[in-house]
Amino acid sequence: MVHNDDLLWFINCDETDHKFSTEGPKVGVKALCYHNPSFPRTGNRIVKSSRHTTGVYATNPLEPLPPLYIFDTKSKSESNYNIDPAWCQGLPKVRGKYGTGRMMTYNSFVAMRPKGGMDKSLFPMYIEKDILPLYPTVQRDTVRDPKTGRKLKGPLFIKTDTGPGCLSQDEEHVRFRENLEKQGVDISLGLPNGTECTQEMDQGFQEYKPATDASTVRVAAKKMAARVLARKKFRAKMQQNGNQKQSAKIVNAIESESAIEDLNEYLAEGEADDIDEEDNFSFEVQGSTCNVKIDNNDLSAIVNGFPDDPIELRPFDKIFNSTNIWKWWCKVGFITMNQNALYDDKVRQQLGGEKAAVGDYGKRLKILAQDYEMAANEVTEMGFNGEILDLEMEVVQPQQNIDNEDELVNKLVAENAVTSTGRLYRLGIQIANSKIVTKAARRQIEIKNEKKAAQLETKNQKELFVKSEAANAFEKFQKAGKSAVSSKDTKAILKFILPLLAPNEKMSSYNTGPKAMSRLEQFAIDLGNKIRWESKMKRFMKEDEEVQEGQL
Repeated sequence: MVHNDDLLWFINCDETDHKFSTEGPKVGVKALCYHNPSFPRTGNRIVKSSRHTTGVYATNPLEPLPPLYIFDTKSKSESNYNIDPAWCQGLPKVRGKYGTGRMMTYNSFVAMRPKGGMDKSLFPMYIEKDILPLYPTVQRDTVRDPKTGRKLKGPLFIKTDTGPGCLSQDEEHVRFRENLEKQGVDISLGLPNGTECTQEMDQGFQEYKPATDASTVRVAAKKMAARVLARKKFRAKMQQNGNQKQSAKIVNAIESESAIEDLNEYLAEGEADDIDEEDNFSFEVQGSTCNVKIDNNDLSAIVNGFPDDPIELRPFDKIFNSTNIWKWWCKVGFITMNQNALYDDKVRQQLGGEKAAVGDYGKRLKILAQDYEMAANEVTEMGFNGEILDLEMEVVQPQQNIDNEDELVNKLVAENAVTSTGRLYRLGIQIANSKIVTKAARRQIEIKNEKKAAQLETKNQKELFVKSEAANAFEKFQKAGKSAVSSKDTKAILKFILPLLAPNEKMSSYNTGPKAMSRLEQFAIDLGNKIRWESKMKRFMKEDEEVQEGQL
């Protein structure tokens, strides 16, 4: 590092989901609930929902970048995507220098997708609209301030994983990665998600996810409390009016805080400026105070608390600060793929290799492997089938260093390593949009297109053969009549006609000549004598002759 601000030109991004549900995990250690048997169990109020919003978060070693929140939708067309401005109120704001050299404040970004998650069309937009504007001077060559040494222009490194849409194999995505490489943006590969000590954002999510889950429970509790309070006030108002039928009408559905404020004003003063009792609220006997709904309107409260909350109740502001972010990067290792995370106590070790199973841990692994082999031999000597104890401890595979570019491209294609973090790393590649990787990706696209063309050619040949067989059989039918046509010819005609007049039926249902002829004659009845199979064949043969004449 020449200047401290050089740290700001390295970015790691990852995504996590924010569920609109207070339901916890159903299996695993986190699903366990401990209680004192001396006291009755009160249970927990659960808000269930299958909906969620995906949060895409990114940081450099010192600053958080503006988050991207991806809402879900049932609309299949982008023209029908609608984002309510109210969903964006209260979303986190970030402040940093990034690549601009001056401290500025930025708002969060929002998007919408059918599944509420990242895809191959959104990932390029995320890079271009969210990240690159923070680094307006990105280019391949580095330019520094001659006095301070601060980086004024230069390459940007973005570490990511192979999650949905990040490393797609289609033509458009490969072209996007090529353009990034020309601009000076390198997509580097983070460590695979095999353990907790992997990427920087995964370190942060260990703190952030429990905090947002707790915030979701708090939002649900506030909504329930608001409904209870509104019911009590409504009942009190009815008693003041002398209405003895208190249970006849109670508040059933109040969701937003603004609606609760309007109702409180109505209950206190008898009227409100912008409330219509009949239009805004429904009153029913059986509505439950616990029947609340969490949706996109509550997203800001889930990820960053309510406006007047202290910092302890604001998950994003509390966790995404410079001190915490620096710790995440130090745990993983600042330099791209330097394997610092592999030395963490939580990481499972392997035998073999320069950096695997070292020290006391390595000795224990070797002793374990030897004891296992000795136990298998002893079981065999006792007369039992010791061959079933055939487990072998995994051995680290060394990196393959291939200097020849063509050989490396062929290896990438053969092992389908273009979108695999582990395979690329074993081949000594760390940049996912390097010229070698994009060249291999284009080679894969070419191979895929060649296969499609071959399949299409085979399909066309089959269709031509079916048409030819049907035409020859129909000529025999016209000359000699139905009685002189063989079973093979009848089935050849039906094989061509059936997909045209009855595409949902299968040819295997008419495996004999009589069955095939019977089905041909049935077409006229099914179609109300408007279309007969003979006329369909004549029209086809006439069109085929015209095509052949045109080709000549």
